[in-house]
Amino acid sequence: MRALAAAVAVAALAAPAAARADETIQAAPRDRFTADTVTLAGGEGLTFQNLDVDSHNVTSTAAGPDGRPLFASATIGGDQSAPVEGVKSLPAGSYDFVCTLHPFMKGRLVVQGGGGAAAPGGGQGGGAGPDETPPDLRVGLVAARSTRRAAVVRVVLDEPATVTLVARAGRRVVGRARVSLGRGARRIRVALRRAGAGRVSVRASALDAAGNEAVAAASGRLRA
Repeated sequence: MRALAAAVAVAALAAPAAARADETIQAAPRDRFTADTVTLAGGEGLTFQNLDVDSHNVTSTAAGPDGRPLFASATIGGDQSAPVEGVKSLPAGSYDFVCTLHPFMKGRLVVQGGGGAAAPGGGQGGGAGPDETPPDLRVGLVAARSTRRAAVVRVVLDEPATVTLVARAGRRVVGRARVSLGRGARRIRVALRRAGAGRVSVRASALDAAGNEAVAAASGRLRA
């Protein structure tokens, strides 16, 4: 009987530990995180789950030496989940995060032990300091044609950002577009709600992963 008990004990010790599930941070209706703070053990993963109807993400406010957020999830829609990349390599410390689309949505990630030496800067994540530099944004109106009811806008960025374009004829908004763009130059088509010749102005705003915003504008005449 003792031999059997000993064999069972040895087998239990030898069995591999069950895989630990990632911790989860959730976005809830009315644009909010369900918890102000989420705590992880060093090396543990984090999953972002969006329970809201709006799109959201989880992005560190602090940047690493490469200028990119220390951790971030993809921007996802309602009833979707995504891993928060970068958290498994974080040293012990506390790290603030936001949804870059709704910067008033704020939270804090606390990494406890097992993740290496304490984070520089007195335990606050991101020894390089938070990214407070807005994107370098430039825009130009390439073409606007009333028959196609579209304005083509050239957008140039020096870093990835979410860009919102608003077209106006006088004070009236006649078109709007919102896209996520990488570094470099892109041409964005903004559908217009009405035809007819006239002058069109386009205002662009770019929001980077750290919540910094840049604004630029361009104008041109709508051609028939």
